[in-house]
Amino acid sequence: MFRKMKPDDRIQVLDISKDIWEGSDYIENIFDDWVNEDKGEFTCLEIEDKVVGFCKMTNIDSETVWFEGIRVGSSYRNRGFGSLLSDYQIKKAKELGYKKAQLATYRLNDSIGIIDMLKFRKIGEYKYQEIVLKNYNVSDIDYYDQIDWFDFNQEYLGVDFTFLKGDNDLLDKLVSRNEVYQYKQNKIILSSLKSKGNSLSIVDFYGDFEEVFKFIVYMGKKTGVDVISSMSKDDGWIDFLNEKSVFKLDEEYRDSYLYELDLEEKYD
Repeated sequence: MFRKMKPDDRIQVLDISKDIWEGSDYIENIFDDWVNEDKGEFTCLEIEDKVVGFCKMTNIDSETVWFEGIRVGSSYRNRGFGSLLSDYQIKKAKELGYKKAQLATYRLNDSIGIIDMLKFRKIGEYKYQEIVLKNYNVSDIDYYDQIDWFDFNQEYLGVDFTFLKGDNDLLDKLVSRNEVYQYKQNKIILSSLKSKGNSLSIVDFYGDFEEVFKFIVYMGKKTGVDVISSMSKDDGWIDFLNEKSVFKLDEEYRDSYLYELDLEEKYD
């Protein structure tokens, strides 16, 4: 049975997620937010009063829904429950009137087989990297501005492990959150939007790599976060961060994939 997640499900959900990503799964950080969110749906699959899996559907805009957080308990894996959760999400998104569904995943994630089976189309390949701030020190920055304009470099921008379309609506939201900066001649968007932990994301920037790096490390330490993530397809920036010995998922130049499903085409 599928149903909406409840606060009382927390213990069962965390028991499922405790072994994901070697115990570093983000679900514990966002469980309460997902349960209380007005838009979208946090769904569990229940069998005989036991939560055996769950998934999250998040509203991006009037036409687009984001799928994330599919998890199946270790005792129930390889039995088709992941496919059941995915199929439920697709049907529910169609019922709610969405025209397309998007998701992102690591290139070696077991779910890619399901993603391909459901005919999602890969629309982007990116490199995910993390600046773990305890490993870096920078000098103070004398002056920077918060600005209200920015020309996005990419159609889709990685914010944590969610991708958002680089349009005026996104810019307005980021400006309202005071997350668009100018430091010297550099323009930088550094945001906690969609954060699943004590972290910030480099949404987009242009300028000198060294100066940008100095600014984001400074701001990260100033705001007290642990990690700053980068999801990029800029080869120069990827190489620069690798030279800084940042954390990476693996050695591949592109390790994170963005997928899209045309819901109208699938259910014509």
